[in-house]
Amino acid sequence: MTQNTVRQFFKRLKKTCNIDVLSPHKLRHYYATSIYNKSLDIYLVKDLLGHKSIEMTQIYLDINHKDNQLKNNIYSPLNDFATH
Repeated sequence: MTQNTVRQFFKRLKKTCNIDVLSPHKLRHYYATSIYNKSLDIYLVKDLLGHKSIEMTQIYLDINHKDNQLKNNIYSPLNDFATH
């Protein structure tokens, strides 16, 4: 695929879906954030995006800290101590 082919694809997709802002870069950000929100594994996202550093991966993520705290309350291994 050439850059022009991708550009034209996104142009048609934006028009078809009536989306104002859509680009391969935005799609990459969305993908990274979605994987992170499902897994909370920044190392997985780093590997999937092909980054060499966690710092670069952090730039791509739109992290919702409230959601992370809620997930921590549910999945924390410290919860196991309360039941024993």
